[in-house]
Amino acid sequence: MEPPKTIQVNRPATPENFPPPTPPPPPPPSGPNNAADRAKEWRDEAWLHLRRVVRGDFLTERATDAERARLAHSSPPITPPLAQDYAAWRKSVLWVAAVVMAIYAMWDLATYTTIEEQMTSAARAQLKAELKSQGIEAEITREMVEMKRNQQMELLGRDNAETLDGINSILKLSVLVSASLAGVAAFRWSDPKRSRKWSRAAWLVVFLTPFVLTLLPFTSLMDFSHLSGHGEEVVKQVKQGFGAYFALSVFMMIGPKAIALFPGIIRSSMSLKTLLPESGTPGWVICIMGPMYAVFLLVIMSTVNQAHGDIFLIGGVASFIAGAVIYAWRADRLARPHTPEEVTTMVRQIRRQAMLCNVSGCVLLCIFIMRMPGLQPADVVSFMLGVLATVLLLTIVSSDFVLALMEQSYRQQRHFAGSELEASLENRYNALKAVGYTTLRDRKEG
Repeated sequence: MEPPKTIQVNRPATPENFPPPTPPPPPPPSGPNNAADRAKEWRDEAWLHLRRVVRGDFLTERATDAERARLAHSSPPITPPLAQDYAAWRKSVLWVAAVVMAIYAMWDLATYTTIEEQMTSAARAQLKAELKSQGIEAEITREMVEMKRNQQMELLGRDNAETLDGINSILKLSVLVSASLAGVAAFRWSDPKRSRKWSRAAWLVVFLTPFVLTLLPFTSLMDFSHLSGHGEEVVKQVKQGFGAYFALSVFMMIGPKAIALFPGIIRSSMSLKTLLPESGTPGWVICIMGPMYAVFLLVIMSTVNQAHGDIFLIGGVASFIAGAVIYAWRADRLARPHTPEEVTTMVRQIRRQAMLCNVSGCVLLCIFIMRMPGLQPADVVSFMLGVLATVLLLTIVSSDFVLALMEQSYRQQRHFAGSELEASLENRYNALKAVGYTTLRDRKEG
């Protein structure tokens, strides 16, 4: 017997037959609540960027849902989660780098002083030293300072002073241009091609500008004909003094960029090791850059130590050298494939050891800097901001470059595997290994 069929009755569409309408969402709060929400959102965003910059770990810091949605709807769309994580990390580092670079530029422009203003301060300090050495207690008047400054300006020449002011202006404006380009790269973070181009341009501007200027022999191009009546010896002394001042000014601009090369590449490689733990290439880059960084610091310490020998300088640079050597000492662990679980623990340990050395070096160098006579605090702040900004910017530029090299190397290795060239290379390595030439570190047997 068949079950009875269900008979559907079409009821007329009356208001009683419709479900109750869904109430509209409440309007967003207005007034102080909106401002408070925006402020909280900004704080959370800033904390997210800073956390990503400090950690540099792709296994713990991932892209947010909003970032993934933005990347998925970008042109072209970016959908692989790993690529989204890398893009989100780039965005955070770029924004922090742009902000620090902007602060660096604003600080340099706010503390900018012309050669005439610098000579005024130098004349006042020189007068104080002269009166103190003679045991005279007298008030230094404005007329005395102006007379001393005019004497110095007459030796240098006002045209030469204006030329030097122009050079310093170009150097400082290059930082502002670099900050703007880094900001554009951060704003276009969801477009990999354009973001990479803008970030490279930002680094090239701030890095190459001082080097291009130093290629010009300014002391030979300056006009010292106004000193012809004082004799060749006076002209020679003025040129030497001018050259020393220009060299110091250039070092304050080039120094942060040169010093930032090594830690920037090391930081980017450590982050890439967490992005691609199965690859040993980031470890090899770190192993190469670590010893080079140590030698570079040793050269700087040896040079500065001849003019300003100090135990705090030696201890500070030695701490930085120890931090760089740690990466080379851990070469056997960094330069091999790892699982994600292994690489997280290993990277944290190595970073912690290197960070202890770097913090100790910063403390000792700060003590040395504060003890140096004649060094302006504004110059110290500018130098430190320059190092930090350049390290952050180079971290991104180096990461993009090394990542591309890693992918190319991986493709070549796949074609190389199983070929006759691989067998030939294997025989060569075996011959060198048999006598211990390929051993990184001697180990005790048993």
